[in-house]
Amino acid sequence: MAAHLESTGLPGAAIAITHRGQVVYLRGYGHDSAGDRVTANSLFPVGSVSKSFTALAVMQLVDAGRLELDTPVQRYLPDFAPRGSRSASITVRQLLNQTSGLSDRTFSDAREPQPASLQESVTRLRSAAPATAPGAKWNYHNPNYHIAARLVEVVAQTPFADYLKRHVFGPLNMASTVTLNNTRDFHGVPKGHAYVYGRAVARSEPAQFVNGSHGVVSTAHDMAQWLILHNNLGKSMNGAQVVSPQALDVLHTAPNPEPGYAMGWFAETDDGRNELAHDGAWFTFTADQTLLPETGYGIAVLANVGIGLGISDTSVITQGLITLIEGETPQPGSKSTLVVHLVLAGLTLLTIAAGAWGALRSRLWAQRRSGRPIWRLGLRLLPYGIPLVVLWWLPPIVDAVFNGPAITWSQIMVGGIPLVVWIVSGVVMSVAVVGLRCIALLRLRPVPLTGRSQSTSSEPFPT
Repeated sequence: MAAHLESTGLPGAAIAITHRGQVVYLRGYGHDSAGDRVTANSLFPVGSVSKSFTALAVMQLVDAGRLELDTPVQRYLPDFAPRGSRSASITVRQLLNQTSGLSDRTFSDAREPQPASLQESVTRLRSAAPATAPGAKWNYHNPNYHIAARLVEVVAQTPFADYLKRHVFGPLNMASTVTLNNTRDFHGVPKGHAYVYGRAVARSEPAQFVNGSHGVVSTAHDMAQWLILHNNLGKSMNGAQVVSPQALDVLHTAPNPEPGYAMGWFAETDDGRNELAHDGAWFTFTADQTLLPETGYGIAVLANVGIGLGISDTSVITQGLITLIEGETPQPGSKSTLVVHLVLAGLTLLTIAAGAWGALRSRLWAQRRSGRPIWRLGLRLLPYGIPLVVLWWLPPIVDAVFNGPAITWSQIMVGGIPLVVWIVSGVVMSVAVVGLRCIALLRLRPVPLTGRSQSTSSEPFPT
C-alpha cells in the first residue's frame, strides 16, 4: 500500500479485509486534504457500493413478507408513472437487477434537474420512458435504485436513512455510516481529490442527488462489518441474523451471466475464481468491495481521489490484495491515470504548436488560394470547426466513449481537466488560424474601384 501511494500520488486510502466472521486486517494509509492521517475510522463516500445496501433493505422487507420481488412497482408506488404502457409491468426484481428498461439513453439522470427527496426522484420520472421492454435488457441506471429506496420508505413507513440506521447499520455496529440525499450534504469533512496531470488536487464534489444509488458514507471499520454479513450467511459479527440466507442468496445471484449483475453486486469469474464485487465512485472519492465466496474473504478499499480518465486506484489495490491473499506477489500499482494525463498534455502541446504554425503561415496560405471560389475556401477551413463541435457535445461524447451513466459539465471539470484543456486549446487555435487566414484573404482580394476613375475606365472605346 505504501508503495502504491508513493508511485501513484494517491493521497490516502483505507482497507478492510475479513475472513468469514472475523476482521483480519484494518488500516488507513496516507492523509486527507486537510493533512490529517487517514485511519480505519476516516469517512469516505462509497459511491455505487451503496446499491448493495439498498438491495439488502429491500430483501429484508421481502423476508418480512411486506414486499414481493415479482410484483409491479406501481402496486406499491402509484406515483411511479414513466411515460408509456411498459412502465406498468416493471417489477421490484427488475429494479434491483437493472433490467427495468429505464435507461440514461431516454432519461439522462445527472443532467436533469436534481430532486430534493426520494419522493421527488420518483415523481420526476413521469417525463421518462423505458428504452426497452422490462426484463429485456440490462441498463445501468441510478434511478432504478432511487425507486428501490423510495419503495423501502413507503412500505416501511419510515425515511430511508432512518430505516438503514435502524435495520442495517445499527444491527451491524456500523455506527459511523449514514446515507445522504445529495453530494453537497457531505460537509464538515475534508474534501476529496481529483488527479490533474498526475497530481492529486483537493476539489469540491459537484452537486448531485445520490440517495439509494450512491449516497452511503462509511469507514473501513464499518465496511468490515458489512463484508462479514455477506460471508456469514446474513449474520452480523455478533451473531444477529440481519437477513435470511435465502434472501442473501437471491441478492448474490445474477439472472444472466452477461453482464452478471445480481442485486447491487456483479457476480463475476476472474481467472477461474468466483467473485462478488461492486465499485463505487464520486468524482473526488472511490471505493471497491469484493467477496471471495470460495475462500470466505472480503475486501473493501476506500480512497480519497475520484474517478478520472484511468483505472481507479481502488480497483488496482483490490486486485493486489487478492493476489496477496492467494499467496502470490502483486504487480506494481498501475499508473494508467498518469499515462493518460501525460498523453493528453502531449496532445495539448502538439495542438498548440500546430495551431501556431498554421497561424504564422496564414499569409502564405492565403496567397496560394486567393483566386479560388469562396465555397472551396470554406470547405478547406471547415475541419477547423471540429474542436468546437466536440467541446459543445463533450458530455454525451464522454457518455458514449466510457459507456457509463450520463455525466455533466461540472463533473467533467472535476474529473477530466486535461481532456478539457486539450479540446479548448484546439478550439482556440482553430479560431486563431481561421481568423488570420480570413484576414489574409481579404487583404489579398482586389478592391472594387469607385468614383470618377471607375466611370472613366468604363468607357467602351477610347476617344
